[in-house]
Amino acid sequence: MKRMNRRRFVQGGAGALLALPLLESLWGRKALARTPSAPQRALWWFTPNGQNMEDWAVSGTGSEYTLSPILTPFAPFREQMTVVSGLRNYGVSTPGADDSGHSGCGAWLHCSALDSGGVSVDQQLAAQIGSDTLFPSLELGRVATDGDHRTAVSWAQGDLPLPKIITASALFARLFGASTSLSPEEALRERNARVSVLDGVLEDLNSLAVRLPAQDQIKLDQYSTAVRELEVRIGRAGESSCDPGEAPGRATSEAEEIDNLCAVMVLALQCDLTRVMTFMLGGEANNVGHNFLGVPESYHGLSHHNYDPVQLAKLTIIQTWQCQVFADSLLSRLAATPDVDGKTLLDNTSVLYGSGIGDSHYHNNYDLPAVLFGGTSTFAHGHHLAASEQPLANLHLAICGAVGAELNTLGTAGVEPLAGLT
Repeated sequence: MKRMNRRRFVQGGAGALLALPLLESLWGRKALARTPSAPQRALWWFTPNGQNMEDWAVSGTGSEYTLSPILTPFAPFREQMTVVSGLRNYGVSTPGADDSGHSGCGAWLHCSALDSGGVSVDQQLAAQIGSDTLFPSLELGRVATDGDHRTAVSWAQGDLPLPKIITASALFARLFGASTSLSPEEALRERNARVSVLDGVLEDLNSLAVRLPAQDQIKLDQYSTAVRELEVRIGRAGESSCDPGEAPGRATSEAEEIDNLCAVMVLALQCDLTRVMTFMLGGEANNVGHNFLGVPESYHGLSHHNYDPVQLAKLTIIQTWQCQVFADSLLSRLAATPDVDGKTLLDNTSVLYGSGIGDSHYHNNYDLPAVLFGGTSTFAHGHHLAASEQPLANLHLAICGAVGAELNTLGTAGVEPLAGLT
């Protein structure tokens, strides 16, 4: 069996990328005699403005812990999750300072000072495993990246915040194109035409290279490599198809838009179009209200509650709803979608739900909210892990290890996978 047989794509019209889910029938007769392995994936889900820690923190440790009010929507997934408390994002604040301000958002995934030029862990992971899929990573959310550290968790080299796709229709179009109506013959002709164009480009580049000085030849070689990679991706896209169904329609509520986004996200994982995702539910310090929950006040304003019981109660309403939407729209779909190895997408996807700051009022960078789901071939779930003062970066390293990447350090303090998870 060739490695590519378990993941096939077709290039359709208007840039449509159609991929087969990982189906056992693609493995050949000999392979069907054994259980195939499935790819491991990683997904980070960010929530803004920290948490009302009084209603977030669970009681008890180990498997006998009691879920907190905010985390009650996660009850159906208790045996597939680990609550992690006590984590600290070292390097976010100046030495000796406890308050990270809103920098905890931008530093959530690279775990170092914002001006350090750090690359976020999702992009480091994508650099190692992204060549196996059409999209090395997907950056998603409900807030557009505007260059501010409060609107981005994914950062490329040079402290560059990566843009996000923020609607389900845009994500669907990015993955599958505007149209999937071409016949197989039409799709084959279009794909061959694109490959032919790239072949011509490579010929021109090769003839040009011999006439350039050494430094320009290096740059041209880098460009040629990128063209070859594109050619390979188009070639991968030509062997079979995955019908994504109808594109999502216009949502009538925020919850429906999130639900539509999650449906397309799960489809992308099922079709193996990517194995690395980040999702920002909102930007840090946002002033959005939640009228549909009966909480019209500014979310950011409520987060500076000064322990007023009325404001704390309103925060709990919002943050419980955030957990409910995540559980209903993403976790339930992942748990209900079978993977090629007989497990589920949730089993084969390590999902971290958390915030870049801890207590909403103080916006500190310690005792950070974190719940880890899935990745069940690596992680032993069903308990509360008290990881007092351990680096958040070590949890990220553990996720990368579960996906099969070799990443040994991260940020200021990440030096090894977080103990107690496996």
